[in-house]
Amino acid sequence: MVFLRSFLPSSAAAAGDTPVIALTFTPAYGEFEDFEGIVFREDGGSFNPAQYRISLYLQLYAGDLYWVKPSFAEPYADLNSDGSFSICYTTGGQDQNAEVLHIMLIPSTCTPTADFEETKANALDYVKITRKASGFVNITPSRQAPGEPENSCRRSGLAAGAHRIAVNIGFHTDSSRPGDRLSPDLMRRQLYYAAEFADTVRFYASAGEISQAYTLAYAMHLKVVGTAWLSGDDQSDQTELDALIEHCNNGLVQIACVGSETLLRDELTADDLIQDIEYVREHLTDDSIPVTTADNVDLLLAHPELLDACDILMPNCYPYWAGISIAKAGANFAAWMESLREAAAGKEIFVSETGWPSSGQTIGSARAGEQEAAWYFEEVRRWSLATGTPVLWFAAADEPWKITQEGEAGAYWGILTKDFVLKSSYAQTDFFRSIHEEIYGSDKDDFTHVNIRY
Repeated sequence: MVFLRSFLPSSAAAAGDTPVIALTFTPAYGEFEDFEGIVFREDGGSFNPAQYRISLYLQLYAGDLYWVKPSFAEPYADLNSDGSFSICYTTGGQDQNAEVLHIMLIPSTCTPTADFEETKANALDYVKITRKASGFVNITPSRQAPGEPENSCRRSGLAAGAHRIAVNIGFHTDSSRPGDRLSPDLMRRQLYYAAEFADTVRFYASAGEISQAYTLAYAMHLKVVGTAWLSGDDQSDQTELDALIEHCNNGLVQIACVGSETLLRDELTADDLIQDIEYVREHLTDDSIPVTTADNVDLLLAHPELLDACDILMPNCYPYWAGISIAKAGANFAAWMESLREAAAGKEIFVSETGWPSSGQTIGSARAGEQEAAWYFEEVRRWSLATGTPVLWFAAADEPWKITQEGEAGAYWGILTKDFVLKSSYAQTDFFRSIHEEIYGSDKDDFTHVNIRY
């Protein structure tokens, strides 16, 4: 569960008059072609290309050993009259196998030296390129050059539907907790009840007993967001990654989520996650499956290199934990998502967790309660449909064990109770009324304290 920071990030600054770099051709690992790009003003204004140069440094080995390119004698490239440029980086040794490269926009009065940090301090814009022998290329920041077609970003194929929702499922609705044995019958029952109102489910792990849930969901025609639970333990993390890959390669998963809130728990770094994302991506037989990670929205914003490594973005957002009143919670949520959308470079956003507890402690101005939970559900659902952004609700059912970690509210995040009864406030929402009518017709009016099977 996310404990969202209580402040909103400042809006992205308006584009200024300083030009920036967009790469139009990036050679892959092992290729000898030049880097190509264009320098332009994001506000569409004009500038004098003669006042700027391009500098390139590569890191061939780990550590802080940098080489300026094309050479020490010619340490920069001039811009063409239209702002475009081409710069050679393979002038000796094994330059073509450099995994990390740095391209900078510098004033024409600056001549790069062997001192990388000195040149970077004078840079007006900076782009970092990470490449792997597997063919993976990551560009941070990745900008679209003026006049180029919109970025072709990988999509999940899942949509914000009017007749079904997506939910997170934790399965520990009885007296068990993560690490305890999972009952196959309990997994089957929860999926059975969730399938009445959801068409997409997300699981929080991939290996061990929970692997049965993937085949059960497939048999019920549910779409699955699979997750490798990562904790920083090399052995268990490897087991989880390989299990997630197997589920994907068996056709059971629509989105591969590598880690859940690992940045929030400070168990992995952004670089660790990027390596694990690359590992999963490299081992998928179906390269149309998006690979990503799920974490607190402000932590994703703080790591643009991680945003670039993900095929789609899966933020967690909880105005309740930030102490935001229910009256402002919907607007708070929407503002966070807009901040992420501005940084997303056209990538799909699939909200991985949000919700409101139906009981529990008050945090700041945020009061837990059934009416508040239903109100938040309807507010965010309207936003989801209006923006076409899928949302995974947290959660399908209450999980009592969470009370030990999060206080009383931790046990009451479910749309269903721990016994799979639809909470009365949710039953009154337009969405669940429509589900009720779909099953029973419009002549049954009792929506109070009903099991989802009615």
